[in-house]
Amino acid sequence: MRASLFLICFFISTLVMADDSLNAVMSRIKSDTASAIAYQETRALGFFVEQWKGSGVFYATAPGTLIKQQIQPKPEIMGVIGNQLFYYKAKGEKRYQTELDDSDAMMLPVIAFKGLMNGDLKFLRQYYDVDFTATKQQWTLLLTAQYFDPEEGEQATTVTMQGFSGKLAHKLEIHTADGDKSEFNLSPVKQTEEIKADITRLSKLLKGN
Repeated sequence: MRASLFLICFFISTLVMADDSLNAVMSRIKSDTASAIAYQETRALGFFVEQWKGSGVFYATAPGTLIKQQIQPKPEIMGVIGNQLFYYKAKGEKRYQTELDDSDAMMLPVIAFKGLMNGDLKFLRQYYDVDFTATKQQWTLLLTAQYFDPEEGEQATTVTMQGFSGKLAHKLEIHTADGDKSEFNLSPVKQTEEIKADITRLSKLLKGN
């Protein structure tokens, strides 16, 4: 009994003594200027054993432009600009554009990215339950989708972001409603004027102008 009480008290104390709060983490994540984050992605599709691996860069600008540039294995670009979702595939110059539909469960990861990059908790809480925990070593932000259809075999989409105490996120994990899982190892790229130029160039590619 005493051991259990000690463990509970220790756990509570680590949370109380933690340097990070939800607001502090959201402030660090929020992109006030142009930013870039390199990523290494590992993706498991449903029940398939074989994993897919890729790498590239996430770009973001305030107040809501988000671009994912996949470099490996094949060049592709996905972007959210305003309320429009864009896709561009280098091979064959293929483009796709649609309005960001927040009623589509497949859009939930995109919605999470948009809310996180804007540091907008009010926006995120329209679609996700937000759970934040922190210790002296690291913080964890868990987003769990509020709406899903278990009768259709769906599970709640979850987005988990982790970082070391006082630092930006170094890991992102997404579980989608249809059972797919993606893990991203993140490493911030030093902000330079070149990042703004890259975002402008990629935006033009997405829009085809």
